[in-house]
Amino acid sequence: GDDLVQCMRTEQGSFKTVRQSDGALAFLHRLGGGCYSPPPKTYSRPKSVASIDQRDRVYQALLHSLQLPAQHTERDRLRARGLTDYQINHCGFGVFSEQSRKPWKIAKELENIWGNLLDVPGFVMREHNGNPYLNLALPKNSLLIPVRNALGQIEAIKCRKAEGDPKYLYLSSKKG
Repeated sequence: GDDLVQCMRTEQGSFKTVRQSDGALAFLHRLGGGCYSPPPKTYSRPKSVASIDQRDRVYQALLHSLQLPAQHTERDRLRARGLTDYQINHCGFGVFSEQSRKPWKIAKELENIWGNLLDVPGFVMREHNGNPYLNLALPKNSLLIPVRNALGQIEAIKCRKAEGDPKYLYLSSKKG
């Protein structure tokens, strides 16, 4: 018989939908004995913003990837404003600088976990040599400040730029 593949993202072309033990949906595709090539990804911007739960999960992972080091100018600035290291760590500040990991690499890792992230403010499509790729619209050399709701979920990320105006920007779909 045909080989089967279970896909967590693409329903199009599947012959059956199954629910896994964790409640997630999976789509079964027949490979037909040939090489499987998934349909090309489409990157149209959704009409709505991701749910608060999705933004919280993605932003937590993003801030974890860009943790504020123990020895950093931005940490010194926060200490000068009266925050303790415990408060700084508890708030979950991040930093994006020349020493940070490349934003497109972080975006790709998060996309591999949660799929299309274009409905999460701050994730944008860019192109290089005609090839589209997911990226983050992060301003260079900026402190990343989680904006939390009353339940402690991260609704947004505010960026404090080291130089230039405006000093504070929200992580959004616009160029950083």
